[in-house]
Amino acid sequence: PEPLEQMDKDQTEVPRIGFISNGFFRAPGAEITSPWFAVPKSKSVTICGYKQSVASDSMTTLFNSGCDVWRDIYGIDPFTLSITMRAEELDVVVDISQIDGETRGAVVGLNPAPIRVGFSALPEPGLAPGVTHVLTDEVLADGDSEMLLEGQSLIKVLGTLYPHMPMAGVPQDTPAPATLSDRVTLAAMAVLPNATPAWAMMVGRILRGIPNAELLLFGAEELSDHGRSMIREYFMNAGVVDRVSFAHDPADDSKSQTQTLIAPSHWADIDLFLDTSPINGRKELCEALWSGVPVVTRKGNRRASSIGASILTAATRPGWVAKSDDEYVDIALALTESPDRLQKERSALQSMIATTPLFDPMKSALAVRAALVDIAKKSRNP
Repeated sequence: PEPLEQMDKDQTEVPRIGFISNGFFRAPGAEITSPWFAVPKSKSVTICGYKQSVASDSMTTLFNSGCDVWRDIYGIDPFTLSITMRAEELDVVVDISQIDGETRGAVVGLNPAPIRVGFSALPEPGLAPGVTHVLTDEVLADGDSEMLLEGQSLIKVLGTLYPHMPMAGVPQDTPAPATLSDRVTLAAMAVLPNATPAWAMMVGRILRGIPNAELLLFGAEELSDHGRSMIREYFMNAGVVDRVSFAHDPADDSKSQTQTLIAPSHWADIDLFLDTSPINGRKELCEALWSGVPVVTRKGNRRASSIGASILTAATRPGWVAKSDDEYVDIALALTESPDRLQKERSALQSMIATTPLFDPMKSALAVRAALVDIAKKSRNP
């Protein structure tokens, strides 16, 4: 289809915003976007949902209840769907498909609305076909702006796009384990491709700078034997493999084979969490901060390497965001300089983390909604 011309709409007509997704159900990505649909309905905007999946659960009900219009689009070809969305005169279409399934990026590429917003379908949302705008936040904007194609723009929202609900069952009153023993316990996620040889080298420098430190790697249950061997080789080349161990090693039949994140009880055993680079983690960083465990992240120049910085900034800890390999090492060594320092940081986090923007998803949802409504109105009166 040819590009849409500016629709001659009555300025009193409420904006129409459509969300299309292959994951309107309980999935990792749904934790990010579901609060957007918990915003109370308003007569000042019409929200439409386009569901590309047959799965349905309580999370689907939440998404559905937040929409004024709901369409099950499974099996509808992209061309027919784009024509249908055009007929419904949407001002904005937001693709919130997840990368772990068939996305509907082709629909966005067929120009179903004047404003077409990318968020998560690709590691770089602006590379999806047809996208005119990329939804970003104040920290992600640095990297996202470098990846924009000609004619694309950013929609920047205040705060972080990756807030988390307050966490029930994760303890917030445990002391720093270094104050109870003669060693410092570091932790990280052993997931591929997030863990890299360059990141292992940085971690090796940290371990060598803390003579009494050890590193626990979580998430190895999801790795193949070859994957675990690769990670061991990374730390062997860094010269610290003897101080690194897999938690919940699948070789031990007495331990769980299904746990993919760190069990709540383990946060009491961890002094410092080291985020992977150049691909950052997300949920595990929020869990660490909620429990009071300091986190160090290395910010890069792409979205995947800026998520940790967005999370830590929302947690009011931008000083734990490194912009270079050397700074990553320096921040970690400073935080672990003494058991007293670790306890001070842990106590401070535990006392205030629940009140930070990181654990206020409704605030973020309202910011997203306001930004989309604003761009919809501007599209009518450029």
